[in-house]
Amino acid sequence: MNHQSHRHSFTLIELLVSLVAAAMLALTAGLMVFFGYRTWQRNQDLACLQEDATMALATVSHVLRGASAADVSVSTGQLTVKQRDGNGTVTRTARIYVSARNLLYRPDITSTTEAVLVKGRLDSFVPQLEPGRVAFTLILSGNGRTMAYDSVRSFRN
Repeated sequence: MNHQSHRHSFTLIELLVSLVAAAMLALTAGLMVFFGYRTWQRNQDLACLQEDATMALATVSHVLRGASAADVSVSTGQLTVKQRDGNGTVTRTARIYVSARNLLYRPDITSTTEAVLVKGRLDSFVPQLEPGRVAFTLILSGNGRTMAYDSVRSFRN
């Protein structure tokens, strides 16, 4: 009996086609990872800007709560609010102001205690005193992203 064994092997063309197909799959997977990471990083940058803006807006709202127009003064990059007790006596004066690219909050101007609301991302803080309210613009930027907020806080009285 004559047995011939045929060994099946791949030709050079089949190997090259397989190699090209595997390279395309690897490239596609690599691009998906790259663009996925880049999108995640952009969203992280935007989330940090939004977090800073939320903190600044909440602090401004808190400082202005219960204030009247007579208690508020504004200047370039600065908002100052006199805070009163139930008898109308001024208990302290709070200030929100710009220093370099930072937005700082000093709950009492007679003390040295201050909180950083926005660190290194502030482009502009422009408060404006209008009849019955305070309007302000807050512009933040970081890593090529810029966010602008316009807000108005009305006085209760």
